[in-house]
Amino acid sequence: MKNLFSLFFIITLSMFVTACSSNSPRNTAEKALDCSIKGDYRGLVDCYYAQEKDENKKEALVQLLEAKAGKNLKDSEIIESYRFIKEEIDEDNGKAKVTFDVQHKDGSSEEIVLKMFLADDGKWYINP
Repeated sequence: MKNLFSLFFIITLSMFVTACSSNSPRNTAEKALDCSIKGDYRGLVDCYYAQEKDENKKEALVQLLEAKAGKNLKDSEIIESYRFIKEEIDEDNGKAKVTFDVQHKDGSSEEIVLKMFLADDGKWYINP
C-alpha cells in the first residue's frame, strides 16, 4: 500500500511539473514580463532568441540592461503589472502573437503585442 501511494504521488507530481512548465507563446511572454517587473534581466534575455549561443555576448547584454534600464527608466516605462488578453498561434509557420494590457508605474496603461516564434529547439521565443 505504501508503494502504491508513493507511485501515485510521483506520477501526480510529474504531471504537475509538466503542466506548469509547458512551453507556449503565452508562457514565454509572461515569463519575459515577470522578469521585467522583477528586474531580472538575465531571465528577460533568455526569452529572446539568439542564433549564436555565445555566453559572453549574452552576459554583456545583461550587464548593459542592468546598467542602463535599471537606472534610467521613467515611471511611464516601468511595468508594474499586466493582464493577458489573447494569444494567436500560426502553427503552420511557427509564429504567434500574444497581447497584454500592461500597467505602468505612473498609472498609465497600454496594450502591447509580443511577436513570438518557435525555434528549432522546440521552444517559443520573443522575436527580436
